[in-house]
Amino acid sequence: MPRSDLDQLISGASSVDILLYIDSHPGCKKTDIYSNVTRNVGTLEKLREFREAGLLDMDESICRTTISLTEEGKRMAAALREMGETLSQKDQDPASP
Repeated sequence: MPRSDLDQLISGASSVDILLYIDSHPGCKKTDIYSNVTRNVGTLEKLREFREAGLLDMDESICRTTISLTEEGKRMAAALREMGETLSQKDQDPASP
């Protein structure tokens, strides 16, 4: 069974964490992500994939590259947060299987 575009995009180490970090820290730098989220060697490639998918912008017009989510990226981050909250609520509900 072929992997979906979404699966390919958010699979891999820290992909969700990277998106959520950028959402919470618009204008961050790559070094911020390496320092605060992951030092995984695939991080730069993952950022490139997010950019190609239209989820983030990289402003390279100044001395350093700043990273922010696009509107589409913000919607995806919000959906990921909502899924996380749903799972947390399920874990706290003693009636859930």
